[in-house]
Amino acid sequence: MSEMREASEETTEDIEMEEALFFEDINSRITGTDSQTSSVEELESFHTDPNDPTRRLQVGKDLLKETKENLKRFLRDNLDVFAWKHEDMVGIHPIVSCHCLNIDPKFLSHREKTEAT
Repeated sequence: MSEMREASEETTEDIEMEEALFFEDINSRITGTDSQTSSVEELESFHTDPNDPTRRLQVGKDLLKETKENLKRFLRDNLDVFAWKHEDMVGIHPIVSCHCLNIDPKFLSHREKTEAT
């Protein structure tokens, strides 16, 4: 019985360790990595609107030609779904799109010290 308890405790510790390592991998402040993401493959940019050259989308350069053309056509046909700027998002209430901090006004605010690198 005690062996079973020890095994389950080790399992719990192992899980906690794996979770800690996972969060270290995704937290750029801990790993010191850049939080910018990059694409896995090379991308090909294309115009979506001949009247507005600033509206461009990207698709994978390595896609089959037929697949790439079908995808471009699909994206052009569904441009009404894209919000190019926040004014394009008609009908979305600001409560949904605004970030709020849950701050208790009874506590004084203070600035944390920066981490030494």
